[in-house]
Amino acid sequence: METEYQIIAIIIIHWIADFILQTKKMAMNKSKNNYWLFAHVAIYSMTWFLIGLLFFDLIPTVLFTVTTFTCHFITDYVTSRWTSKLYKEKKYYGFPAFFSVIGLDQFLHYLQLILSYKYILIQTRNYYAYISL
Repeated sequence: METEYQIIAIIIIHWIADFILQTKKMAMNKSKNNYWLFAHVAIYSMTWFLIGLLFFDLIPTVLFTVTTFTCHFITDYVTSRWTSKLYKEKKYYGFPAFFSVIGLDQFLHYLQLILSYKYILIQTRNYYAYISL
């Protein structure tokens, strides 16, 4: 049951960090200006860092945050430019189209978050438990 709660927490934190904390200026400009993309990804990653510190040690939290920053930047760099082009072309449905690429963007974010959570945060927690025996 613990895993389900962790996945729900990842989804909620991602939603807050990626949508609620993203300003209109960031959303409208990240596809054409790396400053706004960087600002969005920095706030997104800092959210994960601060929440991570509540539950994990510093080193795994930093590794998770750096991984998340890098992956989120690359994903949004590609998908925001792609969706911007598709939106201008009025290609909204099907594939490739605006909404399907937004769905792909979210899938890639969740995949990265869940894998990073499993392999960075959980594995390092297990390692620390093992070496403290």
